[in-house]
Amino acid sequence: MGVEALLFIAVGILALAFAFVMLTSNNAVHSALGLIANFGCVAFLFLMLDAPFLSMVQVAVYTGAIMVLFLFVIMLLKAEQSSDTTTRSFPWLVGAATVAGVILLVVLGGPIVNGSFKLPDQKLASPSVRLVNASATSELNLTISGDTLPQPITVSNLAFGKATTFETLPAGTYKVNIKNAETDKPVAAPQTITLANGDVATLTAAGEFNATAGTQVKLLSIPTSGKQAGADEGRLVVVNSASESPVSLVDLGPEGAVTTVTRDGSTVLIDRILAPTVAYQGAPGIFSYPMGMYNLAFLDGAFNVVRRLDNYVIKTDTETMLVFARTADSQDGVVQAITINTEPPFGSPKAIGRLLFTDYLLPVNLVGMLLLVALVGVIVLSRPEAEKSERRSNVRRKVSRPLINVISTQTGSDIVAETPQLPTGDS
Repeated sequence: MGVEALLFIAVGILALAFAFVMLTSNNAVHSALGLIANFGCVAFLFLMLDAPFLSMVQVAVYTGAIMVLFLFVIMLLKAEQSSDTTTRSFPWLVGAATVAGVILLVVLGGPIVNGSFKLPDQKLASPSVRLVNASATSELNLTISGDTLPQPITVSNLAFGKATTFETLPAGTYKVNIKNAETDKPVAAPQTITLANGDVATLTAAGEFNATAGTQVKLLSIPTSGKQAGADEGRLVVVNSASESPVSLVDLGPEGAVTTVTRDGSTVLIDRILAPTVAYQGAPGIFSYPMGMYNLAFLDGAFNVVRRLDNYVIKTDTETMLVFARTADSQDGVVQAITINTEPPFGSPKAIGRLLFTDYLLPVNLVGMLLLVALVGVIVLSRPEAEKSERRSNVRRKVSRPLINVISTQTGSDIVAETPQLPTGDS
């Protein structure tokens, strides 16, 4: 059992445990905390299923926003503890829920156990290709034709060291014709390529056409990942389009000199070899290297420097193709660097931020507006009603002081009232 399966089982068990705590707890705060932990487990499962956007939305919206509203309302209404935990309003609800859960488990678990339930096959994206001129011909005309194309794709006057943008094609088999742009004559026999769904390839025209020597341009299909190798690494592709003998790309170190030693009568290279023995028109050397500045060099089989690349910078946001070629203007080997932008590493903050604020900008804004409306609604609904005062027009107003004192205060003069006396016995 692999690590992924173990993680799935462990996180699944935790999700079920937190859900049980949420349902059985008599304290509303404890129940809300159990639901928050359950949401976190679900977000982790989304991340394992290669769905980083859903994972981050699960954390940001449900765990970080909705549950905050729940806790806010619970604290505001002072509903932490249930008023009555012994009397059940619906005593039949527990039994009905148990029966429904068992039926659902049998209905869903039966097909999975006996193997009759199968997930649909993953539908990969249509293949994408781009064309690169790494041959000795200054400019090329390339044509891609096939039965699945309504009309051929033509690229005219593609200069040395230049690359086209990626073109999406239906899966199938295609024929590629390569001609000299000046003479409009073929520099290679028609070459056939097969593309399947999910393929991302760079079709590189490498080598030189020489009718006397019988050499032709060859089309190399180089897989392109479009992804960074790591958070602090860059990806390089080395193509030999000039030297008849294999060449190697070597890191010469800070000194910038080839370092060799003699062992058992043979010369051994001490410097780190990045792309060993890349043959002429052969399979490219593909490797990853930490970002930074390096002194690189192409060496032949005798460890002689064929071409230097001093202070060469390796970046993390590009995939670079280093083409060792010989142009029509120069018989010496030259190096042409062709770069393309790559996606940041999966799950990194940069990758998630790019998804949120490019492809999913509108959904993020809509969710933010929904949360704002929900917050206002919760505050309005949870606000206690103010006591309405009844107008009592027919009720005599009570005063705390005698009326005479009130009139005296308002008029500023003393009012002496004669106190009635009871009649005496003499009268």
